[in-house]
Amino acid sequence: MDPFKSLPISIETPSAEAMLQMYFSGQGPSWCPVRPESGWFVYALEDDALLHATIFHQAMYFCKALPEIRHDYNEIWKHQTISITLINERLGNENEATSDATIAAVACLASGENSFGTSKTANVHMSGLEEMIRLRGGLQNLGMQGLLNKLIIWADQCNAAITSSGLRFNTAYFTTTDAPLSEFLMPDPEDLLDIEVTAGAPQQSVVRQYLSDDIWKMFEGLSRLTVFINAIASPTMSRKDRWLLGDKLDLVERRLLASANIVDSLRDIDDTYRIVHASCRLAAIIHVHTTMREGANTNHVVANLVQRLRSSLLELPDLSSAWSMVQELLLWVLFVGGIATIVPLERTWFVEALVEPCTTLRVQTWDAVSGILKTFFWIDKVDNSKEFGLWQEVLAVMSARGSTVT
Repeated sequence: MDPFKSLPISIETPSAEAMLQMYFSGQGPSWCPVRPESGWFVYALEDDALLHATIFHQAMYFCKALPEIRHDYNEIWKHQTISITLINERLGNENEATSDATIAAVACLASGENSFGTSKTANVHMSGLEEMIRLRGGLQNLGMQGLLNKLIIWADQCNAAITSSGLRFNTAYFTTTDAPLSEFLMPDPEDLLDIEVTAGAPQQSVVRQYLSDDIWKMFEGLSRLTVFINAIASPTMSRKDRWLLGDKLDLVERRLLASANIVDSLRDIDDTYRIVHASCRLAAIIHVHTTMREGANTNHVVANLVQRLRSSLLELPDLSSAWSMVQELLLWVLFVGGIATIVPLERTWFVEALVEPCTTLRVQTWDAVSGILKTFFWIDKVDNSKEFGLWQEVLAVMSARGSTVT
């Protein structure tokens, strides 16, 4: 892998070589700043701590796909340990401790731990990252052509999702494209949600009236983002479009994460109303991770969000009654949770919970179900076999209970 000894570290084992080969194969989400074509590896080559942290980050995301390292986690922890040791050696010198390379190494460690490690370790890295950036004077003073900002923003969002805590960083400065994000936020009514309600009222009206203004605006943003993805997403997307998509994903997700206090304030109006909104918010964040971000549903972030979604829904003694005005919305929320979970008992719960809204809406075919789902942020280019598989399980339960429509 390194016959000319050009790397600043030695690659001595098949596992380490497999990790680097996976990295250079280009696998990974198109928006991820650590991808080799982004230019990240050029910076990693200049710093031992960052290179070890980059290998650790890559391995944490893709080790399950590599037979050579699937059962060799010692190799992964070795790179983590070496990176941490090198970072700690720099802490006595503020210039070294707050250099772009050191901050980037910590961001890689935090990102890997957020998604596939432990929340306790992730929080340690995030707190260190927060202090380093404070000493640098904020995100606006970081270099690496915006790549470092992108990774920090991603780590911040994942950590907030896992811990249910607030976001740590101000993102007034994080876009790496020429196109202003304000263009994305301009009203575009024909791109908004297209939801038919069972009562035969005009499209959108019941859902629009039921959701609070703040949550509805976030749904509007998610809807416009769906239109954008359907328009430009492809394996041959330009770097500029890829970064623009990443910025838009960050913007929408951060607003959803920051809206927790808005949802909590709805408790003063009605607790059922608050729970419905909380469930919509969590489902939207899960959808961003599992569908829009091309992410696997095996990471801690999604697992934590699905668990919280189910717990939120379980607060309602009667799901159907609580969502009586917006059954299509409930169907979408349950489908999001059902396809995202990898826990068999959770999946069974979502399948059984889907029976009632499907019966109420009188749907008994995939065409009918997908017709409803397509009104909620449907990505045309995504393989929808998971949704179809979940529907088959729901249909089996409906048949066993005699709940199918005749």
